[in-house]
Amino acid sequence: MRRLLIVLTAVLYLSARLCAQTPPAALPRLTVAMMQYEGAFRLPSDDFGASSLNYSEGPLVYNPARNSIFIVGHSQQQAIAEFAVPALVKSTRLADLQMAAAPLQDFVTVLDRASNGNPQALDVIGGLGLLDGQLVVNAYEYYDADGSNTHTTLIVRNSSDLAHSRVEGFYAFAGGAGHTSGWLAPIPEVWQSLLGGTHLTGQSSGMPIISRLSVGPSAFACHARDLTNANVPNPIPTTTLLDFSLAHPLHEDLENTSRQNDLWTHLSRVTFGLIVPGTRTYATFGYSGGHRRVLQMHAEQRQ
Repeated sequence: MRRLLIVLTAVLYLSARLCAQTPPAALPRLTVAMMQYEGAFRLPSDDFGASSLNYSEGPLVYNPARNSIFIVGHSQQQAIAEFAVPALVKSTRLADLQMAAAPLQDFVTVLDRASNGNPQALDVIGGLGLLDGQLVVNAYEYYDADGSNTHTTLIVRNSSDLAHSRVEGFYAFAGGAGHTSGWLAPIPEVWQSLLGGTHLTGQSSGMPIISRLSVGPSAFACHARDLTNANVPNPIPTTTLLDFSLAHPLHEDLENTSRQNDLWTHLSRVTFGLIVPGTRTYATFGYSGGHRRVLQMHAEQRQ
């Protein structure tokens, strides 16, 4: 049985009445009571260009300049489009929500347009980031059997023209592809000097070939200037903030043989993480399962 941890289907608003001079370590931890549901909207499922939002796994990033989102479409095409965000409706009934209009930019593929090709056959987009008008795309190979991949990132230099922009890469975040090829999120300014970067990237297990992955949600700090520079360093420097391995996982009983593991199993996965502004919490979002029963692989069913 799979247990839902948190699914973001709307906009969460954090209300924290804190003095700007509060030292980072003195900030509060995030609680559910600090979050407020502000509303939601719907996106159309029609074909637009190279893809649609049917069977989208949903990596996205908000663009404040146009009140829009860049989002990855159907998992087969791994194409990206930009949709304007309609007015939020504070309702829990799907029929009440506003439907977004046709996209500002139709779906286009980018993994096949990297300036240096795609020699490691990266085929899944793991996260998006928007930096100074440039779209940063983290990606990985779904089934990297020997765990040899090093590439993680490409950069769409002009996010306002997805179809014609130069796409540079692939580059590699220092820290390992299976640990840095997922989400990309800004670090609140109050934390940047302490953590050694302006943004963080991460990844987690929950995909094939666990030995290559962070067995628990990782966090690596990086600097936006390294990504937006005309000459991107390769590898891109990072500072390790949080990381796990198969030898040292977040929870040692991944099969839950003790039936006491309520934290992280072979069925757990994180798809996004961020340091919540106004707090000292690194919040990660995803799903988990196998917390009530022992997990077995290739088990034979007893009659």
